[in-house]
Order: sequence, then C-alpha cells, then structure tokens
Amino acid sequence: MSDMERLPETDVHELMHDRVTSVSVEVHLVSHPSLPASEVWTVDFSDPDLDGPAWTREWLIQQVDALTWQNGERVPRDLRLLQNWFEWGAGGSGYTIVLQLAEWVGSGIAGSAAYEGFKSLVRLMRSRQSAAGLPIEDMPLEREEAIFRAQISAASAYKFDHEDLRLISEAHDLETGLWTIVFDYRSGVRYEVTLGIVEGLPLTKRIVRRSSGTDDV
Repeated sequence: MSDMERLPETDVHELMHDRVTSVSVEVHLVSHPSLPASEVWTVDFSDPDLDGPAWTREWLIQQVDALTWQNGERVPRDLRLLQNWFEWGAGGSGYTIVLQLAEWVGSGIAGSAAYEGFKSLVRLMRSRQSAAGLPIEDMPLEREEAIFRAQISAASAYKFDHEDLRLISEAHDLETGLWTIVFDYRSGVRYEVTLGIVEGLPLTKRIVRRSSGTDDV
C-alpha cells in the first residue's frame, strides 16, 4: 500500500510513526509538474536510524528542502512524502522524500548548485551513519546486480514495471566504480541510469530520460 502526500511542516511526526527500515531521497527535474522528469537523482539507505544518533526526521526534511534555494531565493518546487507499509514477520515502513525542482535549476549538472547540494547531502548522511556506527553499503556491484538495481531505480522513479525495460548498453568504470546502463522503454523512450554518482557509492543514482518524440510513459 502506498500513499503520496505533500509534506506539511506540522505533521511530520504523524506521518513517520512506524519502524523505518528504508529511506530514499529523490530529486526530480521537471519542466512542468504534470510531465515526466527529464532526470532524477536518488539515494537509498537501508535500516536508517531516523530517530537516533545519525539524524532526526526533521533534520533530513530540512536538508532536502534546502536544495530549493538558489542564490538566496526559492525556486519552483514541490516537496512530498511517499510512505510504504509492509507486514512480513515484524511490521515496518519505508519513506521516499520526493523533491520536484524546475528543470532549469539542474541545467549544466556539473555546475548546478542543486546537484552539488544533493551530493553534499549524501556525503553528510553517510558520514553521520558512519559516526553512529551504522552499516553503510559501499561494496562494488557485480554486473547482474548493477543492471537489476538500475532497472528498479528507473521503474521506481517513473512508476512502471521494471520488466518492461530492455537492456541496450552498459559500461563500467573500474577506477571510479561508476556503472552507466541504458534501457529502452515503450514508444522510443530510453533511460540512462548511472550508479555511483557520489564517490562510487552504489546507493546513489542519476536517471536521465530521453524521448524520441513522446512524453507519454
């Protein structure tokens, strides 16, 4: 069961009440809120300690919200929370903080303050988890796992079945740990997924959507 809600500043505690087993942050660059994102940056942490020494709930949301400031001004944005519940032995939940930003904010990528801010947030989350003695996934990915994670990441970000993707190409940079994997989707849409965009960490991804003439997925 899933539920997408805007993040009201006063109701964060009520939304995040279950035992949290995973948390993700997604930044979507969009030309219009009703259209698919041109690209998505994501990071996933398993078994996060949102109430413990690594970080608090409020801190994480504030850090994501800080990405919406450019040169001292707010940019067009939409901040939401996707909450998933499950019952498998012990119950738990996962959360995805989804930030939509105007597409032009991330243009140029390498020089984008938002992109650099996202990477800084990942580094900060990682360092806090490490300082708290919590596990961090940083092992290099084998080919099959990299392809599967790329499929799941694109399908999760754009809301379709990962089995509908067809592998087109793959590349692995042994020095940086980066995997770049390209898939074909329906109607000529392609997704290029780069795993390890922050210091080669496999939990960090950049997904670029390219269309040959349709925005309908």
